[in-house]
Amino acid sequence: IRWDEQSIQNSDPSFRESLGWGKGCFVVLVVGRFEPEKGQGYLLDALATVVHERPLIRCLFVGDGQDRNKLEAQAKQLQLEKNVRFAGFQKEVNKFLGIGDVFCMPSLSEGLPYALLEACVYRLPFLVTKVGDMAKLLLDGKNAILVPPRNSKALADGLIWLYDHPEERVRLGNAAYEYLSKELSLDQMISKTLEAYHNKTSL
Repeated sequence: IRWDEQSIQNSDPSFRESLGWGKGCFVVLVVGRFEPEKGQGYLLDALATVVHERPLIRCLFVGDGQDRNKLEAQAKQLQLEKNVRFAGFQKEVNKFLGIGDVFCMPSLSEGLPYALLEACVYRLPFLVTKVGDMAKLLLDGKNAILVPPRNSKALADGLIWLYDHPEERVRLGNAAYEYLSKELSLDQMISKTLEAYHNKTSL
């Protein structure tokens, strides 16, 4: 990941409008494979609750996989056609990151997903489950909102809180960027790799 401002693609208002969403909409971005362990169904259940309280919330799913038809059917059953879009697989996600207000990853299990790092470059605030390396690297309330997996209510509460606190969204996005750009910078990764080789050869 390039941790610099030059890698950021500015928001394109016409792209947001092409989705049928005005600039007043609050866009939750989800990037990843549509697989059972990604937990997107729990997010859809959460959205079904929050859109009645915050009707400007929208969710954009970017990706593909075995659960896509199932998730699309679930969104239709929950009457979320107005609020949810499925963009399919995209080689370049920058234009999608450019219109997001929140990056959500409701996974049941996870390592350190590349999509999370891409979103970090855009300083998007994170609403993610407390699993895998996300739970090890991120701190709830400090640089992300962390919720338990398989918990639609916690996701719903997180979405509403982020919607209602724009200044906190900015703070969380900046904090995650500052922390991860230092911890996962190129220099840090080279140093840690060399250290691992050194420890192995000195045994």
